[in-house]
Amino acid sequence: MCLGKALCGLLLNNICEVFSSQLNDVRDKSIIVCLEYIREYLVKRIVVVQQIIERSVGQLTPTVQAMVDANKEEATDCVVEWIAGSLYKVSVPNEVHCVANMDRKECGCRMWELIGIPCKHVVAAINYMNENGKGAGVPEDWVHAAYSLETWARPELLGEINVGISSENVANETKESDCKGQTSFELIATEDVDAEIEEIKK
Repeated sequence: MCLGKALCGLLLNNICEVFSSQLNDVRDKSIIVCLEYIREYLVKRIVVVQQIIERSVGQLTPTVQAMVDANKEEATDCVVEWIAGSLYKVSVPNEVHCVANMDRKECGCRMWELIGIPCKHVVAAINYMNENGKGAGVPEDWVHAAYSLETWARPELLGEINVGISSENVANETKESDCKGQTSFELIATEDVDAEIEEIKK
């Protein structure tokens, strides 16, 4: 049974496969070399996240903001009716209507409690509340705190992991070899970081 606790709407994720594919070049190396490669790869990922935080504006992470903007567009087709209290019936042409409970942060489509991002029905209800003087704010205010830039930038999440490492000195590093000269790994250059940021934003 789905309890809506994970904040994830994916039935299948390929995170482990993506990570595994990064080890293709070092699978036949010693464990020390593999661990060093993994360390550098994770440092690279942390730096990319930090650069995204530094360049982003607004309340939410870029991907989630794009999802909220898409729901805002779809919400224009919704028809909202107040039922009672904090309950709103939201109808969409050629779709089954949903009931949004604004106090409990639930919607009949289950997406809001599943991923923590207001669906189009909830966004429509928020717009309706604002139009009727309820002062509901903007849809971004109703997104779970896990997706906020403030949460991403918390020192305990990134700062402690990345002690002594910044995007500037990582971009200026060149190569680090293993003790026996079996292989060497080149840390990403600034243009590689920029390209990866753009790919993540897509």
